[in-house]
Amino acid sequence: ILFHSIMGQEIHEYMQEKIFKQIGIENASWDVLGGGQFIGPHTCAHIGLHISARELARFGYLLMHQGLWGGKEIIPSWWVETATKSSQQLNPEYGYTFWVNTNGTHWPGLPKDMFALEGYNSNRCYVVPSQDLVVVRVGAGPNQWNEQSLISGVLDAIN
Repeated sequence: ILFHSIMGQEIHEYMQEKIFKQIGIENASWDVLGGGQFIGPHTCAHIGLHISARELARFGYLLMHQGLWGGKEIIPSWWVETATKSSQQLNPEYGYTFWVNTNGTHWPGLPKDMFALEGYNSNRCYVVPSQDLVVVRVGAGPNQWNEQSLISGVLDAIN
């Protein structure tokens, strides 16, 4: 609601026009909530994004390169830098919508520049800029698995 008031459009429209379209993401969609007698319709930025693994990897790649795509700034680099670092003392493993390893405590033993987008059903997009690496995991449910082993295995395989 706040985003719409400031920007004049819903976040899914903005993301499609200003970011997704610019980097070749064509099939992503967001749930639109509300309407009728409720406030809305509106998009919640933190839930309801439907995106393929390949397209999520594109978004991770954009973030890994500080918002640059083909030499063009799609997202301001200062925002990517700020969002992918620890944002507060209460939970130093959280940036602005990203889980971060800045202090080496979220994923002990893994690179400190690693950050991730974590979604419903254990969907993940891990970004490790120092390794030029984006790893996407698509989950079918909140099953038990070891994300540290997954990333360690990928890092071992490429090094």
